[in-house]
Amino acid sequence: MSNENCEILFDYLRSILYDSTPTQIDVHSLDEDFQKLGMGLQYLDHAIQEMKQCSTALAKGNLSEFNPSRDNFLCANLKNIHANLEHLTWQAKQVAKGDYSQHVSYLGEFSKSFNSMTKQLKEREKQLKSEAELEKKHAETVNKYNQLLLELIRQSNDDVLITDIDQSTILYSSHNKVRVEQENEILYYFYKNINNPCEWNMKDKDNRYYHIVTINMEWQDKLSFAHFIHDVTQEKKEQDCLRQQAHIDALTQVGNRYYFQDEMQRFSDCKTSATLCYCDLDHLKYVNDNYGHDKGDTYICDFVKILKSNIREDDIIARLGGDEFCILFKNGSIDSINQKMEFINKEFSEQANEYPQSFSYGTIYIDENEDTSLLKILQIADQRMYAQKRNRVEG
Repeated sequence: MSNENCEILFDYLRSILYDSTPTQIDVHSLDEDFQKLGMGLQYLDHAIQEMKQCSTALAKGNLSEFNPSRDNFLCANLKNIHANLEHLTWQAKQVAKGDYSQHVSYLGEFSKSFNSMTKQLKEREKQLKSEAELEKKHAETVNKYNQLLLELIRQSNDDVLITDIDQSTILYSSHNKVRVEQENEILYYFYKNINNPCEWNMKDKDNRYYHIVTINMEWQDKLSFAHFIHDVTQEKKEQDCLRQQAHIDALTQVGNRYYFQDEMQRFSDCKTSATLCYCDLDHLKYVNDNYGHDKGDTYICDFVKILKSNIREDDIIARLGGDEFCILFKNGSIDSINQKMEFINKEFSEQANEYPQSFSYGTIYIDENEDTSLLKILQIADQRMYAQKRNRVEG
């Protein structure tokens, strides 16, 4: 019988160790000497099953389901692990709330990783707070800047046009003077010719002039171009008028010396050929002395009048001084120009007046391939004019 009891108990022990659901035994069916051993194996069976349940709960993270009996010696280490996990859970919650002072020193490699994590989180939070503070200050600055800009717009007659950085969307338009059609012209001109922050000028199809300052800025958190548009049409007209007055001879209404210098520079830059005629009125001093300066002014104006009637509109006339004039003929040979000037002189001298009328002149052909200064050209023409004057006097 003892062998039979031993086999039953051994099979029970093996089932306890290897079967998920051990086969149970009837302790009272055993001999009296083996019943106590059977009861011990039943206690072991209960302890192992409880240990399995608790370890499964821990493995799944179900800490609330871990509840071994107090006298289960097999769960002693599991109880320590459970206590550590509960404390770590509490520490993790504290870290999640921003308490990075949590420290673990009893879990080996895990302790090192946990403590390194909290240190990095603390540094990252500090960095994020710093970045957030800078961003807040930047946003406040941008907002104040935009408010100031809007206030300046309200108080100004100039226009402000704000677009995104790609020029595809108009973010703001003040519409003080400039209208949609003009805005489109300005944006198209900027996109085609400039496309960079700067000061620039343009003229629209209605012959209005604008001075524009373009800057980069942020508008409602978008990178943008701000175009400050000042209509300078009236100023341009006034400047042109002043420039014209500065370049026009008050008596004859032809160009003066400054006008002639500018035109000659423009002509020189174009690298073209022309003929220059230098004229000096004869007898002007005689007329002034004997008939008065009013008659002298009439004498000068009559010369200009007859000169204009015999030259082309694109030829240039300028009064360099009291009785000195220059004409730049843009077409015609020097011989044909000399013939023209002889004809003009003849017509001028035949006008009915109580005083004699005539002028002396010298011509010079300006070759586009020669690099001759304006001063040298005038000197040659002046010499030829005086040579003609002497010949007339001697003759």
